Amino acid sequence: MKYKTLFFLAIIVAMGKASAQDCAIAAISMEDTLQNILLCDQELRRRYNACNNEQEESLLLAKRIEQDSIHQTIIFPIIDKMLTGEIKELSNNGWRTCFLVLQHASLDAQLKYIDFITGGLKSGHIYNYEYLVFIDRVYTGLNKAQLFGSQVLALPNECYLVLPVCPKAQRDSAFFSIGMDPSLFIVINGSMRYGKPANEYELPEQDNQYNAIEIMPGEFAIIGLILSDKVKKKGVQGVDVKIDDHIMATTDKNGFFAFKVMKNNIPDSLALYYAHTNRIYHLDAAKKKGDFVIIPIY
Repeated sequence: MKYKTLFFLAIIVAMGKASAQDCAIAAISMEDTLQNILLCDQELRRRYNACNNEQEESLLLAKRIEQDSIHQTIIFPIIDKMLTGEIKELSNNGWRTCFLVLQHASLDAQLKYIDFITGGLKSGHIYNYEYLVFIDRVYTGLNKAQLFGSQVLALPNECYLVLPVCPKAQRDSAFFSIGMDPSLFIVINGSMRYGKPANEYELPEQDNQYNAIEIMPGEFAIIGLILSDKVKKKGVQGVDVKIDDHIMATTDKNGFFAFKVMKNNIPDSLALYYAHTNRIYHLDAAKKKGDFVIIPIY
């Protein structure tokens, strides 16, 4: 794989200097390579998602990370040349491959190529629902309230948390700007759905999903999960979470709590009271960045 990667990078570099015939050959090679990357990416992720063996899952995850890194060394130079106009167009599969590789890239890479994704949306090569997922990933990667509400965190105790969102008016405007109706968007059991109003779904008892907290300007959400230990991962119910002797929240049966404070008044610590004992949890500066913090406490 390494030698093929180097060979293909050489083709990409040469495209700006070669004859028209050579460029046509290079373009065919590029599309073949992109198609292979797409197939490899999807097959490995399919195997990982279907795996029920913890040891095999760890091996597949390591392989996935390695494969993503290799694919990025191929895809990023292509995107660079797309942005500078040195590569004029890609097939639909080519766009799909670039998008999927970027979806799994680092936050820095996603920020660097966000204009590529926006351009793909405008040109119709990237679907609006793909765009919203990408943008929400960037926002939550920065600890910012998500613009649409697609990102869900699987908590250690088998519950789901829809990550915090922007105010409704801002979200609605964002949906309409990409041709989607916000009233047709919903997250059920950790999965994004779109196409019909929420009241038309047969909604399950969602005691395993916590819906998104809406973050208004100047607000900061403190979200936590208090578990008995790292192995059993059983929630501790009835823990009072205090700031300066004021109870801000009490954990539910899953050990979950959430509340909001103003950004200019984020506490340095939380006091946890349970069964006549108390414990102090410190919030350092790194945890106070952005719009929210999520803290597991054992």
